[in-house]
Amino acid sequence: MSALVRCGHSLEPIAKDTFGVYARRPGEVLATAARDESPAVRLGVLLAFRRAGSPEVAQFLTDADPYLVREAALAINDAPIDAGTPALAAFLQKPIADEAVMLRAINATFRLGTPAHAAALATYAARADAPAFL
Repeated sequence: MSALVRCGHSLEPIAKDTFGVYARRPGEVLATAARDESPAVRLGVLLAFRRAGSPEVAQFLTDADPYLVREAALAINDAPIDAGTPALAAFLQKPIADEAVMLRAINATFRLGTPAHAAALATYAARADAPAFL
């Protein structure tokens, strides 16, 4: 599967389903593919982790590819994958330009619900560089 994606084939639904099958059989295959140099292969792994509801999806929040960072944020917030919520909320401490990620980071921080997280939300809201609509 990784070879197909690496050769330029898109992740059509069948490919996504195949990565989903691998996710149901956790092991070294996905762990190795998660470190692959190809963003398309890493995306396949991320989607497999999302389908499985795996907290391993959080590792992609630090990926070099901004698209994968966004997809990881979407997976953690929208699925939701609760084990990844603290890692997503951490973006409030080091904001990035991607508004979709930051919106989900704000929501993750809110969902964590502790006084410390409320303070982090207030601090972020008071930032001069924070977008007003967020």
